[in-house]
Amino acid sequence: MNEIGVPYMLMSKAPGKSLSSFDWPWFTLEMPAKKRNTEIPLLPISTSQKEKIMHQLGIIVAKLSQLRFDRIGSLFEDEGGYTIKTCLSMAHTCYGRDSLTLERGPFETDVDYYKSLTSISILHAQQLPMTPHCLFASIPAPDDFSKWSDYSISINRWNDFMAIGDKTDSCRNRMDCCIASQLAQEMIPSLVSQPYPAGFPLRHMDLNFDNIFVDDEMNVTCVIDWAFCSSVPFVELLATPGMPYPRDLPSQNLTSAYRAGFEQTSTERLPWEGTEKIWHLQRFFTMDQTQLYNHFRRFYSLATEDEQLNLPLLLQAAREKVSPESLGLAEDLPADTQKEDSFFTHEDTTNRKALARKLTVMMELNQSFVADQKLWRWLADAVDAE
Repeated sequence: MNEIGVPYMLMSKAPGKSLSSFDWPWFTLEMPAKKRNTEIPLLPISTSQKEKIMHQLGIIVAKLSQLRFDRIGSLFEDEGGYTIKTCLSMAHTCYGRDSLTLERGPFETDVDYYKSLTSISILHAQQLPMTPHCLFASIPAPDDFSKWSDYSISINRWNDFMAIGDKTDSCRNRMDCCIASQLAQEMIPSLVSQPYPAGFPLRHMDLNFDNIFVDDEMNVTCVIDWAFCSSVPFVELLATPGMPYPRDLPSQNLTSAYRAGFEQTSTERLPWEGTEKIWHLQRFFTMDQTQLYNHFRRFYSLATEDEQLNLPLLLQAAREKVSPESLGLAEDLPADTQKEDSFFTHEDTTNRKALARKLTVMMELNQSFVADQKLWRWLADAVDAE
């Protein structure tokens, strides 16, 4: 025990302000003033300032790329030095995945690493809760709509739809996610076909606006939270980090700024072609984003070079060739009607429940049914027209 008599830790204060102090939302749709958090006013930030930050992040990450390892995994301190051991990526550890039994590395090749990601995605679908993810019914996103009121009512309709039949943890949803993961595994060769530089570079695994600090001139002063720092396939380092969080799709201008910073620092040939593909696949594997269907569809269309991909028909055909038992799944139990009734308790939910049931019947009758942004926009427009 020390002289004070209690455990303590000395920490240095990060210089500057966290980017989370600025008004950098993950969507562009204007939020009504009454919905905003006014207790802590956010500082303004312009598009050019965002580009300046992304350019600097490109420079920082390019410098990290010069630190290469011969295996993929997370960085551990060991006997006064550092070594690569078990992979602690979000895809391997979050949402209860740390309890699953599987190979966690370190991985000798990027192929082994991606096979591990497909395996853990399948195990998640087999053994862990899927809420709020339903592959064929992604949660509506603000930028799918032109008005906040349409987005708000669509969220309610999505929740109503999910309440009928426990869709997220249904056998069909688990089957679809297992099959999609198997299809992704077949595409692994396309992920490693580019001539990337040798070795596996170091990557900050949570480069979000909470962990980036800037001064008054928007110069990056500090990046914190390196606990899960890992070596990764080179293509993952090239993929533009989303802002304000890695799961948020970066705009084209921010991507260009990031790449310009990277190329300014790196002397190597950088094949950017596969970065969009891997970014969407990581979002699907990690399940840290609500648009699983859109992410998998975009990844698979890029991997197969098929922009006209009909994903519902592809999965329907694959579904007909397998059984729940062959995928390690159990058939659904009878629907819990009491749970459904408790969700629709207010008088104003009668019509909402009826609509949710109709959509559920459509999904049951049509194996290619997708409850995507087109459906929710159409319903919102229909209500506006009444």
